[in-house]
Amino acid sequence: MRTARKAKVAKKAEAAAAKKAEEAKKAEAAKKAAEAKKAASASANRKCSQCKVTQERQSFSKKQWKKDPSASTCIVCQQNREDLRTSVPSIFLSYRM
Repeated sequence: MRTARKAKVAKKAEAAAAKKAEEAKKAEAAKKAAEAKKAASASANRKCSQCKVTQERQSFSKKQWKKDPSASTCIVCQQNREDLRTSVPSIFLSYRM
């Protein structure tokens, strides 16, 4: 009886060790995939939806980079849009033809 129990316990321990090893392999693969994705996205280019110029990652804010590539605008276009908002008197913004 005792030898059968010991064998059963040993088999469970072996299965648990194999499961841990498999999980470690999966975690390592996921980590490598995440690093590769990060490296690829850091060097990726994107086209601004306003000026239509293809620019590097650093030309877009974090918020714009997270958006859909067809909807993101570069920092320069964002600043130009804000300048237009502040330079036009509010009376003209409410006027409709």
